[in-house]
Amino acid sequence: MGTQGTWPAIWTLTEDWDNNTFGSKGYAEIDLMESINRDATAHQTVHNYYIDFLKKQQHNKYHVEHPINFRKYNVYAAEILPDRIILSINGKTTLVYPKIETAAKEGQYPYGNLQNLFIEMQYGGTWVKTIAPKELPAYMDIDWVKVYRYNGAK
Repeated sequence: MGTQGTWPAIWTLTEDWDNNTFGSKGYAEIDLMESINRDATAHQTVHNYYIDFLKKQQHNKYHVEHPINFRKYNVYAAEILPDRIILSINGKTTLVYPKIETAAKEGQYPYGNLQNLFIEMQYGGTWVKTIAPKELPAYMDIDWVKVYRYNGAK
């Protein structure tokens, strides 16, 4: 199980830093896996300007929690396609985020450009609360990472 106060995460952020400021229409983040404390749950979320700022009530619609086994390796995936994003855990689709053509101008689908992949172990913060020093060190084992480029990517 995890450790109190830890927040392992695997996520992407659009490579275009100038247009990817949190709150801008170019903001595009995909959380493949976030876990907090001792929860045997992976959180997956699609973030962008449209969801997080224009349609705040839809934020939870594109956030899922899925059980995982910390004692085994888990496979997290994000497929960024021209018309949708498919998130999965261990081969099971957990979330599908569609592109809405009429909302594209409002930052609804700023995906399809190159993404940076981040794999990190964070400590503390408002989501995980207090760190339990006696439970440290904490770690996240990673067996492999595969990244593919979609032929239609810019």
